[in-house]
Amino acid sequence: MENNTKTESQDPAPLIDSIKSESERQIKEITEKAENEMAALEMNYKNYIDTFVNESSEKLKKEIFLEVGKLKHRAEIEKKKLHLKIIEEVIQKLITEALEELKSDENRYNEFLKKKIYQVLKEIKGSRIFLRISPEGMFLHSMIQETIKDSGYKGTADIIKDENIKTGGFIVDDFENNLSFNNCFERILFRNYDIIRKNAFDLIIESEKQKY
Repeated sequence: MENNTKTESQDPAPLIDSIKSESERQIKEITEKAENEMAALEMNYKNYIDTFVNESSEKLKKEIFLEVGKLKHRAEIEKKKLHLKIIEEVIQKLITEALEELKSDENRYNEFLKKKIYQVLKEIKGSRIFLRISPEGMFLHSMIQETIKDSGYKGTADIIKDENIKTGGFIVDDFENNLSFNNCFERILFRNYDIIRKNAFDLIIESEKQKY
């Protein structure tokens, strides 16, 4: 059943904290490797150009230096593109690792679920909800029931497994008010990708500053 109205929680802190904890080391390692490759490429260009210049006329030397300037400019642009590509690859890798780390730590994952359930139930007005969770997460059924009870929600809550939920998190449906609260991992990350991406950029910029 499709719901026309979507209301979503906005707090990405638990996932972002997990991602930031490993990002600096990995970003530094990958960017250093990329810069070493760029430096080696530039050295090869320089050796070739130096040899060619030494064997050339003055007029040709000026033309060569002009082309070298253009080449360096293009190299800087390619370096920036490479950094962007690295950032995207690192973010995807960190997201996968952070999610696996969060799910493997039962205490942290339980706290994450409890916090999100409390947030959602504060906004629920209906007398009955359906909380959907992945099949592999059904072992948390009792904990989720207890959390719903502790939240003060007075209505009926059905906890059901949803084959379409592939990662962690959950979805709560309030059919009376045509509302759906999606707190699956992939949806949370989609909503907060710009924040996560900015954190990665900030770490790279900080890493660059420390070199000088």
